[in-house]
Amino acid sequence: MKVPERGRKKRGGSGEPDPARIGQLKYPKEGAVFLQCYIDFPRLYHLHRTRAFFVVRAKKNLRSRRRYSHAVDRSTGIFSDQTIMLTDPSSLAAFSEPLRRIRYRDPESGKRFVFLTNDFTLPSLSIAELYRQRWQVELFLKWIKQHLRINFPAP
Repeated sequence: MKVPERGRKKRGGSGEPDPARIGQLKYPKEGAVFLQCYIDFPRLYHLHRTRAFFVVRAKKNLRSRRRYSHAVDRSTGIFSDQTIMLTDPSSLAAFSEPLRRIRYRDPESGKRFVFLTNDFTLPSLSIAELYRQRWQVELFLKWIKQHLRINFPAP
């Protein structure tokens, strides 16, 4: 399995959650995994307040300050597991709670990824695996559409 290098920038694409529906998650501990282009801190904060969790790839220009570093086993591909606070004034105004930043290196491709989540209970490798699995579902749905000529209804 390979983690995607770059997410699509088009909204409403195959398998991609509609950002307008993010606020419709209603159940505690329900979760969502998003691509890099979906970092929208007000909507992510809404998820956080409803006790749902999220995993999103961090953008390279994310401004934050490390509060704490958790111990990691680097042989798993996890380079760091940190508790952070956002430092950009607009981001901090939208999401004022601590976040978890996980730096991961894919053993197959050697590519590095940085994930943000509000879930502090799952092991860091499980967070990276959630993102990997999300991408595999995306590829499977794409294959179905191409080979079986099935169109999935819009949510």
